[in-house]
Amino acid sequence: MQSAPTQMNKIALRSVLWVSVFLCIAASLKDLRGAFNLGGREADFEVYYTVATMIRHHDAAEIYDGADNGVDPQLRRAEMNSAIAEHALAIGIDNVQLYVYPPTLAYMLVPLTFFGISAASIIWKIVNVAALIGSGLILARLLSVPLFGRISLAICGFMVLFRPSLECIYWGQITAILILMMVAGTFFYLRDRLLLAMFLFALASAIKITPAILIVPLIAWREWRALCYFTLWTALIVTSLWALSDGWLLIDYVRHVMPSMASGKAALTNKSLESAVKLISQAMHTGISPGPLQNASIALSALVVLFVGWRSRTAGGHDKPDWLKLEWMSLFWLLSCCLAPVSWRHAYVLAAPAVLILAKRTFDRGVFPAHSLLVACFLLSISSFGLDSFAIATGKVFFVSLAMLPPLLGVLVVLLQSPRAEPVEC
Repeated sequence: MQSAPTQMNKIALRSVLWVSVFLCIAASLKDLRGAFNLGGREADFEVYYTVATMIRHHDAAEIYDGADNGVDPQLRRAEMNSAIAEHALAIGIDNVQLYVYPPTLAYMLVPLTFFGISAASIIWKIVNVAALIGSGLILARLLSVPLFGRISLAICGFMVLFRPSLECIYWGQITAILILMMVAGTFFYLRDRLLLAMFLFALASAIKITPAILIVPLIAWREWRALCYFTLWTALIVTSLWALSDGWLLIDYVRHVMPSMASGKAALTNKSLESAVKLISQAMHTGISPGPLQNASIALSALVVLFVGWRSRTAGGHDKPDWLKLEWMSLFWLLSCCLAPVSWRHAYVLAAPAVLILAKRTFDRGVFPAHSLLVACFLLSISSFGLDSFAIATGKVFFVSLAMLPPLLGVLVVLLQSPRAEPVEC
């Protein structure tokens, strides 16, 4: 058991986190105008809207046109003669990107296609903001914070103004909805409403595969009933998708789209561990080819997940407090951002709950200073402060390493978190 922190230590820790949060939000201010511009384009939502329109018009077979040719479809524009580009032009969207997610999201958004693209974009932006605020309110409830108070307001404000959150809103990304599903799922899980909780986890995993990492702590905690419900819901979702497209849409995605995406895109905007390893190696002129680096990154990621899963086993059992399970689940969300093959900055909205939970513990009673400082550094690194620009301009190892700190620091935050840490107190 760690000794009680002195008053000066608590003040110093709180000061570091307050300054970090202030700088993080300050770095986000330049994104505010674009994020809340109701007339602005939402490039990612335009892709979702286009493929949902294709499904509505009985052209679902072509939603992966251009993305299933074995070339990494990330950030690629649809060719002018492709089916997705033609549908996009017909509804007033030019220069649309390729669709790279499972078909689940495309089917879910069909109702929005009854609105024009302008109205649908505004609705989607409102839904994204509401999802972030809803996530903050549920998280406040999980932390036993009064819903109408300063701390709850601060949590919701951070959820919306966190730079990855603003990028979610700007691009019209689905991640804001995913974090609501995962936080809500955790809320129901901790109240033993497993059927509903596992439905939300399974649906989130069917929209974007990354949330499936939550099965790791469930296995570590021997939550066999929860895992059975998760498997049941997953099977029902897959069966529904199979029936809607006679199976060929899922087969096309699994056989042709997923493999080309799994290689990971080495880019400064891709804040994944694999991308960091490749870019730092290139900057150091090691001469190592991408293949071995990718294999090493995958092996390292697998070891990290197994190790963290093994350490999280101490939170299992009905005799363990809910705060401990909540903390570990939030750390797995953070880990999913760092270890996914492709993780743009907006994906790190999934890290917000872990940051808030660890910051709340620091404000309440103080924690090990080095770990608090590590959380603060992670928070600042994901806010960027132009580090990508310096890395592009110079190509120096130092600036490339700084630009790729988020996944490295995120993994360290998870690895160094003590499983016997003191609970959050309000």
